[in-house]
Amino acid sequence: MEASNFCPYCGQPLDTVWQQKTVAQSTASRETSFDTFAVAADGADSVAVASSMRQSSIRVLTCLLFSAIGLTLVALVAQMGIMLMGVLPVKYIGSMRMAGWGISGVGIILSLVVFVLHRDKRRRQTSSFFTVNSVHAARSSFLMIIAAIIAGVLIIILCIVNSFWITPKAIQDQNHAFADCRAEYRRFSKARKNALSDNGLDNISAFDFRKDSTAYDGIKNQTFSCDGDASARELRSVRSEEHSWVDGLPVAIDAVSKSLKSRDDYTMDDIVRAAVDGSYRSISGMYCRLDGVCWFMHTYGSIVGQVGVNDPLQSGNVTDSLTIGGDKNQDFLYRHGIGLTLTGPEDEATCMQGSGSDCDDVPRSDMLSYQAVVWYFPKGVDSDALRRYLCLDGQCSVGFVQPDTSRPFLLVPYTHGAVGSANEPSDWNVYYLQDEIINDKLG
Repeated sequence: MEASNFCPYCGQPLDTVWQQKTVAQSTASRETSFDTFAVAADGADSVAVASSMRQSSIRVLTCLLFSAIGLTLVALVAQMGIMLMGVLPVKYIGSMRMAGWGISGVGIILSLVVFVLHRDKRRRQTSSFFTVNSVHAARSSFLMIIAAIIAGVLIIILCIVNSFWITPKAIQDQNHAFADCRAEYRRFSKARKNALSDNGLDNISAFDFRKDSTAYDGIKNQTFSCDGDASARELRSVRSEEHSWVDGLPVAIDAVSKSLKSRDDYTMDDIVRAAVDGSYRSISGMYCRLDGVCWFMHTYGSIVGQVGVNDPLQSGNVTDSLTIGGDKNQDFLYRHGIGLTLTGPEDEATCMQGSGSDCDDVPRSDMLSYQAVVWYFPKGVDSDALRRYLCLDGQCSVGFVQPDTSRPFLLVPYTHGAVGSANEPSDWNVYYLQDEIINDKLG
């Protein structure tokens, strides 16, 4: 019996052999279980890593999408600000509105992408095992969906406001600014036109100024432009400049007046050069004879009988437009340095054969009217030269009284008929300038 319980191969009792076998089998089973658990753990780690990488990709994509959505919102707000500031030319307003629609469309599409992305993500998370991490991820996706909806709605609202309020208001503001600019321009144009004429400065020559004509040119050449394509801000700026210019016009007129020459500043050559430009300012004013008969010389060369004029000019008129001829060699007064000859229009001379040059060599009996002639003598003219060149053979008539040469004077000579002493520059024949100071406002 004892021999049967003994293992003849290993030399140990059978109970001991069975006990060792059982232990070995148990150990192998435990090792197999451990290997299976290790494989399962390795698989779970791989799934977790893949899920984590997917979540990271979604987070990065979401950040990029929301950054782009933020840029669209900033662009829309900036566009509205530009529109409201009125700095955009009107021709670009329509294009700006179209650009706003495009930006809004992009923003809405991006918001939809975020919405769809996180909606699907949330569905996957809610269908998975209920864990703390899955609940947190589902809540995060829900917040992303809400944020995408809010962003999309906000973009739609900004687009509507931009299209139906901001853009029409920008166009309306530009139209009002243009209308105001044009109205102020009409005021400016009228003020500029009247400023010179009302002050007798519309026939001024460059030779009427002491140094330069900067102040005068600043009035005469000033201009503004109300461009219909300009922005509202530019138009309002132009309108403000026009308004300021008109308000400052009295100061500018005063500056022009101060820059003009006085009578004593003119030389004979200055008088001639200014007259060629159409300005007779240097010799303008009221001229009266000792008996009270007066003529008025305008700054533009017109002469008008004022008081007691019974003897008209040679043309038969008591008003005439006089000019100083361009060829001074034909003017014996200028040639001898004692004065200037002013003449009326050439066609004032009429005869049986015609007028003007047609009457140059015709007999006096064929003359019907004569060209007006007025002699001008400056202040300080040489009295001896007057007698020498204007009295017959340098001998004036008995009782001749030389004129007062301390002031300018005119003489209206006779150019036909019995002249006698009528053309002598005597004190009773000449017309003395009454105003030493030039009054430009009288014209």
